[in-house]
Amino acid sequence: MSPATRTSHMPRPAVLVLAALVALVVIGALAIALTRPGAPLPLVAPAAPAAQQRVVQVPSDRSARGSVAYQGGPVQLHPTSYLIFWGPSWQDDFGALNAVGQDVENYFADMGGTPYENILTQYCDAQRRCVANTHELDGVWIDTSRPKPDPGCIGAHTISDTNIQREIQRAIQQAGWPTDSENAVYFLYIEKGYDVGAGGVYQGMLPGLCAPNSLYEFCGYHDYSNLAHVAYAVFPYPTDPKGCAKITSDRDTVSQVLIKVSAHEQFEAISDPRPQTNTAFNSDNGGEVGDKCNTQFPPQETVLHGNPYNLQLEYSNADRACVNQR
Repeated sequence: MSPATRTSHMPRPAVLVLAALVALVVIGALAIALTRPGAPLPLVAPAAPAAQQRVVQVPSDRSARGSVAYQGGPVQLHPTSYLIFWGPSWQDDFGALNAVGQDVENYFADMGGTPYENILTQYCDAQRRCVANTHELDGVWIDTSRPKPDPGCIGAHTISDTNIQREIQRAIQQAGWPTDSENAVYFLYIEKGYDVGAGGVYQGMLPGLCAPNSLYEFCGYHDYSNLAHVAYAVFPYPTDPKGCAKITSDRDTVSQVLIKVSAHEQFEAISDPRPQTNTAFNSDNGGEVGDKCNTQFPPQETVLHGNPYNLQLEYSNADRACVNQR
């Protein structure tokens, strides 16, 4: 998880998460050298049914290597989210966002002002200004056009990171959203049937292969777009039974997988919004705040404004542990 590698979230059977180019959720136990920052880890371990909310603290497997180090970059002081659903299948029969998309939207609507988001308030910038527990969901937009694969990528249905950034730029323009480079993350969800090429390059391979690819290696990632000038995160539809579709349990629904990966990338994008060029909280020996707890879940679901979610633990420097609230 050096600041020279991309951040990602990885699936089973050995889910890796790359933490610098973006937060990639990666498949397989193979360590991948990328040209972007950060490296996420595997998600495993199902959570028990929802019950009464309680504080959970679990020593991180990586906590012995120290806290998530501050590298001098910015954090998002007033977190805001915008959701983009790319592809006509995100609409239901009435033209509204379908049930899976609504589940994802509900998580973003619920997470602000909670003990869960409060974990982030300990992460501060060089001026000692800290993340506020005031997350807002400011926009949801469905792009009913078909996603655009890149003919230069291996695989007929692979969307390059360049096309992903172009889509985010288009969404901002079409939806009339502000270009918020300081406090917003723009989350892009791609309909079923497409892979994503994160734009990194394997060590020893030629560039231009649109690798690593979500078909084999990750479930989502975050980065900063020099094209749209905003922080963003992208999520292919989790359909691979060997990877993202069973990220913590064979019983996981598509909604549950997308919410888990979204929360992982959201926490990292807020505490490290520019992982490639001006990284903030991202340690060489442990990755970002989601990476250090990537395989760890509380025994019960985390309750946000009365609604239960199966969310991974996030790393707390103050507790030197993975926690689900502060």
